Amino acid sequence: MSEFYSMKTEVNEKLIPEANIGTVGHVEHGKCIALDEDILINNHLTSGVNLKALAESDGKLIRQEGGERVYELPRLYTYSLDSDFNLVRARPLIFLQKYKGPMFEIKTRSGRSIKVTPSHPFLVNRMGSLKWVCANSLNPKTDQVAVFAGDLPEQTEIKLGDFIGSMSKEYIVLVYEDFIGIKNKSGNFVNFEKFTIEDFNKLRIICGLSLSKLSARVGYSDSYLGEVLSLKRRGLSDNVKRALSKFFSLSKPVLSKDEIVFLDRKKGAITKIRDPKAMDENIVRWFSFVHSEGTSTEARISVSQKNYKNLLSEFLSISKDKFGVEFKKVSDIDYHLNNKAFVRYLKEKYFFCTGNVMQSPICRWVLSLDKKLTATFLKWFIILEGSFEKSREIVVIQRNKHDINMLVYMLNKLGIRACLGDKTRFATNSPKKIRRKYYTLSICGRENIANFIRLVGIEDKKKAALMNRSISGLRPDSRKSLEVVFIDHRILNTLCKLLGWDKKRIRQKSWFYAYNACYNTNRFSKDKFLEFLKDIKIACKNSNNTAINRISAQLQALYHKNISFDVIKGIEKTNYNGEIIDLSVPEHQNFIAGFGGIISHNTTLLQALSGKWTGTHSEEQKRGLTIKLGYADVTIYKCEKCEGFESYSTSPKCLKHVSDSVPLRTVSLVDAPGHETLMATVLAGAALMDGALFLIAANQKCPQPQTREHLAALNITGVEKIVIVQNKIDIVPPEKLKENYEQIKNFVNGTVAESAPIVPISAQQRINLDALIETVEKTIPTPKRDPKKNPKMLVVRTFDVNKPGYTPEKLSGGVLGGSLLQGEFKVGDEIEIRPGLRVERENKIFWEPLFTKVAGLHKRNMLLDKAGPGGLVGLMTELDPALTKADSLAGSVVGHPNKLPSVLHKLHIETDLMESIIGAEDTMKVDNIRTNEPLMLTIGTSRTVGIVTSARKDNFEISLKLPVCVEKGNRVAISRQIANRWRLIGSGVIK
Repeated sequence: MSEFYSMKTEVNEKLIPEANIGTVGHVEHGKCIALDEDILINNHLTSGVNLKALAESDGKLIRQEGGERVYELPRLYTYSLDSDFNLVRARPLIFLQKYKGPMFEIKTRSGRSIKVTPSHPFLVNRMGSLKWVCANSLNPKTDQVAVFAGDLPEQTEIKLGDFIGSMSKEYIVLVYEDFIGIKNKSGNFVNFEKFTIEDFNKLRIICGLSLSKLSARVGYSDSYLGEVLSLKRRGLSDNVKRALSKFFSLSKPVLSKDEIVFLDRKKGAITKIRDPKAMDENIVRWFSFVHSEGTSTEARISVSQKNYKNLLSEFLSISKDKFGVEFKKVSDIDYHLNNKAFVRYLKEKYFFCTGNVMQSPICRWVLSLDKKLTATFLKWFIILEGSFEKSREIVVIQRNKHDINMLVYMLNKLGIRACLGDKTRFATNSPKKIRRKYYTLSICGRENIANFIRLVGIEDKKKAALMNRSISGLRPDSRKSLEVVFIDHRILNTLCKLLGWDKKRIRQKSWFYAYNACYNTNRFSKDKFLEFLKDIKIACKNSNNTAINRISAQLQALYHKNISFDVIKGIEKTNYNGEIIDLSVPEHQNFIAGFGGIISHNTTLLQALSGKWTGTHSEEQKRGLTIKLGYADVTIYKCEKCEGFESYSTSPKCLKHVSDSVPLRTVSLVDAPGHETLMATVLAGAALMDGALFLIAANQKCPQPQTREHLAALNITGVEKIVIVQNKIDIVPPEKLKENYEQIKNFVNGTVAESAPIVPISAQQRINLDALIETVEKTIPTPKRDPKKNPKMLVVRTFDVNKPGYTPEKLSGGVLGGSLLQGEFKVGDEIEIRPGLRVERENKIFWEPLFTKVAGLHKRNMLLDKAGPGGLVGLMTELDPALTKADSLAGSVVGHPNKLPSVLHKLHIETDLMESIIGAEDTMKVDNIRTNEPLMLTIGTSRTVGIVTSARKDNFEISLKLPVCVEKGNRVAISRQIANRWRLIGSGVIK
């Protein structure tokens, strides 16, 4: 039994989807960041440029539309914050989009920054309340941006590169196992009778002998011996073999377990190095020294150090002891190592980048080190690169912005907060006066410096004493002005009154002066705010007062070990023309990016409601599969402490009150793609809809050609419960918004959507989402279901969940994915699948129904004993998985045996044709259906093509290439091929 069948999940009835709500219309994606920003991926920082290249070379393209591309990368993960601000590991998708327009660079007072599109949301503290706010709506006077201040999880095993595999094309690589093999084959270098030419060549390489040296010792010319050992001459003569055997029996070659030998296939150069098997303090020190004091080329590493000769000496000693290489002294302070194979080894195993300081950033695995090794790296790097200022700061200046960013994350791991900045000054390593941009990191404040001295340490005793004297003169609460919390003083005043704290009692608190100052500034110093929270927590410990607990929880949420809120220093608007990048993170939809680590979020209407992409369902993400219709499950919650529409959300926690909300029901959003070429998919999705969200962009004239086509699809499929969503209200002036509203009203007049409510929203800024959710609750209720009806399931997709290499006992039967229209299935039910399997007998084609059992039911990551209508259900069967592979049974109908409609090869359809083609820019009249013309029919989730055999004005008969399982009265969408694509021309009813 496979993992798919044996998974155990606790079932919460409220979380099982009850209804399908379709989304048709314009759905916008791509609220992205600039391509040159750093993104936290796989426990290291990588630029958007590198991530884009990785996606295009190794990723799987799962969506491409309108200049947008979505990639899935195996083994890619990032870190997100959950609803409690805990750091969780999640698998993201990579989103790329071409973009021309304004870009906002957000800069904080502590020096963090990030460049984003105007609608990119950030988590902010807005005067004591947590909100997601878009870049173009940030207010420096009221908002503080959330930045990552936590510790990345330590890796139990740091993943380094497979250098042997990657170097084997250019080098012959011999390791200890190769040495033992030839040693045993020769009986400890005594008997060489079984030796081949390859064996002698390996032995030569292990001994570090060039062809000329070996030739001189065995008495043959190097050209002749070279031809023999390189197999250019046939065989090995007895004389040569005896000479080689005699020489190697006397030399007794040796190779230790940690040594590796490389032979350059082109130049013949031999290099022997040591390969440390485990990461330790000495290796970390070595790389710290190289990154701070070294430069490199493809064949050389150069280091220089004037002030700390003891560190230089230790570095040289580590080079010899750990790697078996020796640097050559060029001067008292300069040392070189010319060794192409060793540099290549560093690149392939340790992901070392060669070049100058701009081209050779700190190795990416450094962020995976534990706290002890992180402190080791910082201790050497900062003493070598930093300055210990009389202004009571430790300052590091670097040309490489990425390195400063890496240092921020390393200091975060140790609980040390850094300030960032940049400055332009004359280059120190150039004889010419060249002004360059440098990036700075400073560690300031008594607590930060004390933590650095305690956890990292300062190698130089004089500088350590200087910093100790400096911080001893600082007040315990000495901080820069950036360490403040924005908060409405009325919130604090209300809480103190509820607790019964009068002015006299407040004056006795350590935070009194900061509290008092908040009345005029609405700002509270961070240190004193934490003391305030501590007192509040104690006071509220046994409180049953709802208001007290609500405000307390709201304030406690402003401080968490993983986040800190930064004051916005400035917002700079620039023009941008190029590609932008984003991550889509299922469930959490946030990730960490930018300079200094800023909490970033991407959202559209569906993401705002569901927190996930619908282009790839959760099941597809787990199994690397995609479906033509997107599904995303949304649980609707209600906060009992809020009033009106503000009480509705899709979050289990109320951000306003920071308390748990009550789940009302779960629905599935059926994402019918908005692109005009996917209209058939829209029609298939509409067949599963209990209601629909009809999206119309407020910044475009209504109706657009696609808008007409989508409304026609809802009309044809009989979807009547509709909520019109007027999106993008944030970018439209009020007078234009009202004009667009009137256009919508005129457009839907006389249609199925005539009485549908219109809800103006901004998906990007999350404006009115609560009102939209309330309207959905009132307008699209869960339909009444009769579980006693014969079940009828429309199959959207089918697949094989077995992985390559599974043994027979692990194999699972085929899986059907779709939605029940009526009735329910139970585990163990006998089922029938129609039309079934295509078979050929006596040169005739037949369709035979398939019979099997329900082996399991899977819905929203839960295994169920029974499943009814609403949402996407995975129906596990006992079918041969080969029958369900690659959507081979998609479009089928599933039910109990002999309870399904008939399978028909010919249909008689009563038609209702449109006057003109909907969805085209130019008006095109719909001609009557003609005999012998091909048509495409969409019936439920089934699509089939047929040839018209008889046509009249209001009905026609058609012979189908693929039969369908239907009954009289079923609705049909009719499409005609126009300009090489199928266009909707009308609907019909099967007679």
